[in-house]
Amino acid sequence: MTDDIYVSFIIPVYNVEKYLSQCIESVLKQTIRKKEIILVNDGSKDNSLNICRFYKKKYNFIKIIDKKNEGVSIARNEGIKKAMGKYICFIDADDFYTDDNFASEFFDICEENNLDIIRGIYSIYYEETNKYCHPNLKKLSYYNKSLCGKDFLCYSIAEDSNEVVPWLGFFKKSFLLDNNLRFPRNIAYEEDQLFFLEALLINNCTIMQVDREFYSYRFRKDSVTKTPTIKQANDVIFIVNEELFLIDSLDLESKYDIAARKYASSSFYQLTSIYGRVEKKYRKIIRQNCTRYIRRSVTKYTSNTHQMVKNYLFFYLYFIVDLVYDLRKKNSGI
Repeated sequence: MTDDIYVSFIIPVYNVEKYLSQCIESVLKQTIRKKEIILVNDGSKDNSLNICRFYKKKYNFIKIIDKKNEGVSIARNEGIKKAMGKYICFIDADDFYTDDNFASEFFDICEENNLDIIRGIYSIYYEETNKYCHPNLKKLSYYNKSLCGKDFLCYSIAEDSNEVVPWLGFFKKSFLLDNNLRFPRNIAYEEDQLFFLEALLINNCTIMQVDREFYSYRFRKDSVTKTPTIKQANDVIFIVNEELFLIDSLDLESKYDIAARKYASSSFYQLTSIYGRVEKKYRKIIRQNCTRYIRRSVTKYTSNTHQMVKNYLFFYLYFIVDLVYDLRKKNSGI
């Protein structure tokens, strides 16, 4: 391992030929002097790998990992293994940076404050209308403060601002390696949730949220029109289970325990939007997989009123309606 490279940018690549060049170009524009770009081709079937090879020929600080398709979590983990930088920065291949200087300034802030994690702000780019939305207009009380991870969790839950995506800044590589932090294998949906909670609950984790927008998340029409799958639902349930098991194992101080359970409840919240759109034949499986352990926790601990209402409706309305439907179907011999 060497710290000669300041930042390793890790880009998982899967069938993104339409967007990949814009993403890579936005990383190349970063003014930070010592950087590397790691392109992890995750078994793409389009022209993505050739685009990766084109850029590798032009720049000696670009690496390619070419592997079979196993999902974004394993792709990121492979990138972590190969990274030589002191800090790691994830970016999704269909997104792009809007600030050419953020990496240089984030690096300086991390060095000055001995941070393990630094987080910034993102905008949403709507591909269909070619317009940007800025969802982080609310000023947060903990902006630009160096905090321990557990206090950061409390602040973010209290101010309803718990963005968990890994691409919002830097992670110190030694922090990830020393604590064996990796993305959960074989999870394709909400994989970020568990990873970030594990990071925040590590003792002596230091983190800062800075008031700086640098990242543009691309909102693609095709990403919201697809019918959710039973795999996505089960991924959410798995993640929530793992989060609750983690919390139970740590014997946290009360305020941290409550904040962590509210975080897990916010993870579960994603399931409420999946359940109503998944094929009806899979709903019984989802109900069976939502154990009493999960139900008890996610209805008791919620980070806001809207989430509380949705979680209660999910368990005490959707479930009951579907159970009644199944019973009537069984009794009628259908």
